[in-house]
Amino acid sequence: KPELLHALTLPQTQVVLDLSGVDELDTAGIQLLLLLRRELAASGRQLEIGVYSPAVLATLDLLQLHERFSPAVEAA
Repeated sequence: KPELLHALTLPQTQVVLDLSGVDELDTAGIQLLLLLRRELAASGRQLEIGVYSPAVLATLDLLQLHERFSPAVEAA
């Protein structure tokens, strides 16, 4: 959580996350991603997931949230 929230202090207009190493993603993790996305958007910035793990893709699909996160590069 602290590492993700640190992204709010970065000056970049676009924050890209690499989630390729995520083995499990629960609803708390989803809430954190949504919080980060909302707070970045409130300051005129954008959150993008650069690389997804299969676990992240499965969770986003299950919760029908895949459209909320624009992929830069899809996981193989």
